[in-house]
Amino acid sequence: DERAERAELTPDEIRKAERDLRGITAGVGRMGVSSSRAKKKKSKASRRGGGFNDDTRIAGPNDLAALELELAKIPAEQKIAYTQAWSICPEELSADRKAAFLEREDLDPVLAARRLVLYWSTRYETFGAERCFLPMRLTGAMQDEVADMIKFSSMVILPHTDGAGRAMMFFKISMPNATIFPVERDQRVGFYLTDTLTTDPSIRRAGWIGLASGGGVSHKSFSFKMSIYMTKLVNNVMPIRMRACHVFEPSPTLHYAIFPAMKYFFSREMRLRWVLHVDSGDTDKFNKNLEDYNLSLAMIPKELGGQFEVNFARWVGQQSIVETALDMRRIEAEKIEANTAAAHPAKKRKDSNSSASRLKDIMAA
Repeated sequence: DERAERAELTPDEIRKAERDLRGITAGVGRMGVSSSRAKKKKSKASRRGGGFNDDTRIAGPNDLAALELELAKIPAEQKIAYTQAWSICPEELSADRKAAFLEREDLDPVLAARRLVLYWSTRYETFGAERCFLPMRLTGAMQDEVADMIKFSSMVILPHTDGAGRAMMFFKISMPNATIFPVERDQRVGFYLTDTLTTDPSIRRAGWIGLASGGGVSHKSFSFKMSIYMTKLVNNVMPIRMRACHVFEPSPTLHYAIFPAMKYFFSREMRLRWVLHVDSGDTDKFNKNLEDYNLSLAMIPKELGGQFEVNFARWVGQQSIVETALDMRRIEAEKIEANTAAAHPAKKRKDSNSSASRLKDIMAA
């Protein structure tokens, strides 16, 4: 019962839910919602994250050592995909990558270890043995999906943030092309896009918000399988938080039948962060409502009553450029690291011994 659940909320849960829903930023007023003038400036923010006042604690060396200890405790049969990743694509298990899982779980090494292992199990189930361990890139694990993403995809990351510097993902709940674009392919797109949001630490810590088109949804066009899959990604798999999800103009079927049923699959945290918008026909009222959540008409896709033109092909093209730049940066960093190691082999041994010593101290404690 929703009323009973809300009555049980602690002051801290209420504060965090309000912060996430409203896009409360550091250094603003009591309710934390910026003025319209400030929003206009922020609407052009780059995808670097920014003023969002989250409570993320940054993982340090001792936290990473504690995570390694917990990973070692997990039975081998429960972490097969994770173990394979270690030998096939160790770059996917860097310290920065592991820190993301720790920070998502508020530095709890037990929960972080479970999430990391489940991430790899889910990645394996989604992409299969042939593509699971390829880089999560358009030219890697997603190479067979690019053409369909442009033609049929129902979701895309917007090229701008909300007023609080949080990433935004637009998606259509109705799936009329399910026979052309099987749900398994939509799942791969959903995994890839959500994973893409975790590559930038500032965006990852700020989190993301969903902007969903609820129009035209019927029992026939709604995929429970896809919705449950994405719920799993948000709740249990990805090292990033969905701060809020806004559903625009939900159909009667979605509003009164499907959505109440889906709430049973949501975590408590997730149930508190959904907003239904049913006023896009009244521009003034709609814009005022958006401002209450640190959004504006300029940020919202036209399909949702806003002004932004979504172009799937353009996003794929821009993302391929970003990924190429990231790969070049990684290769350059690896060259520098290799040259440094060759020039200072003693320092490398010292650093390795230091890490082992930290892990040994924690195990002894």
